[in-house]
Amino acid sequence: MLKKSILMILIIMLAVCGCSAPTGQNYDVSTTVDDTSEQLQAIEQAEQSFKAVSNDNQQDDQQAEALKWVPNFVTVKYRDTSVDIAAPYFEYHDTTGSSFIRGAWYDQNNQYMVINLDGVYYHYCAMPYSVWMNFKRADSYGRFYNQYIKGQYDCRQGYVPVY
Repeated sequence: MLKKSILMILIIMLAVCGCSAPTGQNYDVSTTVDDTSEQLQAIEQAEQSFKAVSNDNQQDDQQAEALKWVPNFVTVKYRDTSVDIAAPYFEYHDTTGSSFIRGAWYDQNNQYMVINLDGVYYHYCAMPYSVWMNFKRADSYGRFYNQYIKGQYDCRQGYVPVY
């Protein structure tokens, strides 16, 4: 991609630089017209190639954006279907400092939390965003989970989002 861009710039520079003749030399007008015509064609070809490279770059950007979301389906205890915790609607919070919480994901639109407790995924429904924000700021994720989340947002009592 970078090589193509550099090549296109060089082609355009050569085409543009070749348009002016060095001073002090005599040229046949017909030759100069032919040369100019060829140079204009070269510039047009360079522009077309540059546009093609730009399109390739846009496609590369779109492919890179698509690759950012690599699905990660997990089985959640007490849920019939798996959940893709890598989906863009989930916000991930790294809980590396916790002794038993291995990660937490929250979907603000559905007020839905998935949490990994020692390798087992659990879910919580109708959990307010404010609880999620406080969880993320907690000094101890485990203590906060036990005190404010565990047993509070039972999905059997509320809406379980369909993903």
